[in-house]
Amino acid sequence: MLEAIDRLLGMLERHFAAEERFFALTSYPHTPAHKIEHRVLCHMARHIRGAVVIPRDVSFVGLSLRHFVQAMVEHIIEIDLGYRDYLHEVE
Repeated sequence: MLEAIDRLLGMLERHFAAEERFFALTSYPHTPAHKIEHRVLCHMARHIRGAVVIPRDVSFVGLSLRHFVQAMVEHIIEIDLGYRDYLHEVE
């Protein structure tokens, strides 16, 4: 499980870095708030990793994973889709 979380964290960090580079190139006006969202999601993933490394109740890890998945879905729907209109303006 730890290996899967490490891969997920690596993918998140690479994706977020690429997205933030794009924001910088296009002067996306909501970059600061969006970057905070990214930091929170990475923090959540690291928290889950810590819960796996330090043996915890399995239900705690499961609950943390559910919260993380929910946060990711909300980020995509509420935050990422929010800059779709901006992308069309930039084109």
